[in-house]
Amino acid sequence: MQTFQKIFVLITLLLLSAGMALAGDNFNPHRVLLVLGDQWEDESSFLIDINISEAPEYDHTVRPHGVDLMQLAVMLKSWGIPFDIVRLDQESLDINQFLTPDNKPDYGCILWAADPEAELMRQDYSVLKDAVEKYGISLVALSNRIRHPVLEGLLGLRYKGYYMSSDEGTTNGDHYLTRDLAPVIVDLKGIGYVHRVQVEAGEGVRVMASQGEYPLVTERRISERVRAMWIGGDALIMFDQPKMRTILRRAITAW
Repeated sequence: MQTFQKIFVLITLLLLSAGMALAGDNFNPHRVLLVLGDQWEDESSFLIDINISEAPEYDHTVRPHGVDLMQLAVMLKSWGIPFDIVRLDQESLDINQFLTPDNKPDYGCILWAADPEAELMRQDYSVLKDAVEKYGISLVALSNRIRHPVLEGLLGLRYKGYYMSSDEGTTNGDHYLTRDLAPVIVDLKGIGYVHRVQVEAGEGVRVMASQGEYPLVTERRISERVRAMWIGGDALIMFDQPKMRTILRRAITAW
C-alpha cells in the first residue's frame, strides 16, 4: 500500500511539474488574422457574394474578383479555425490589430492575402514587421501578394514577376508542410497552364516545393517558434488544388 501511495504521489508531482512548465510557456492563441486588400466588395463587410460561373475554355485561370476571399473564409470555417479579418482598403495597419489590451499576441498566425499594389489606404508596413519580429506572430503570405520590401524581407524572397507557366508544382525533400503529398502538388492535367509567381529565395530560406525553376513553397525561421512562410501559385485558382489546401492548413496551424 505504501508503495502505491509513493507512486501516486510521484505521478502527481510529475503532472504538476509538467502543467507548471506548460503554463509558463507562452503559446500564441489558436487564432488567425486574415489580412485582405480590395477583395471584399461589400463595404459593410457583411456579405460575401461572389458570382461564380464556369471558367471559359480559353482561359481556365479566369475567376471573379474576390473569389480568393470566399475560398479562404470557407476553408478557415470548415477547419474550425477562429479568425478575424482586417481590410486594408478600409483600415490602416495598426499594431493594436495584432495584440491584446496587455500587449500580447492576439493571434498565432497572420494570413496575408492583401496585394500591396491594389487600391488600399495608406499603410505603414513596419507594423507588420513588428508584429512578426517583435511580438512573435508567424506569417503565411500567399501568391503574388508579397510585392513590398517589408514582405519580401520577412519572407527572405525577392519578387521577380507573375507570368503564365505550364510547369507543375513538385516537392523538394521531406518537410511537415509537404509530407505525404509528394511528388506533384500542383497538377495541371486538364488545365494546361496557370500563373506562376517568380521569386528568388535568399539565404536561410528553405524551399519545400518548386514550380519549374522557381520556388513554390518556402519557409524562413524568424526564431525558434516564429516562421515566415510563403505559398505561391496562381492567386485565384491555387486552392482548386487539394494538396495546396492541405499545405495552407498545415502552415497556419504550425505555430
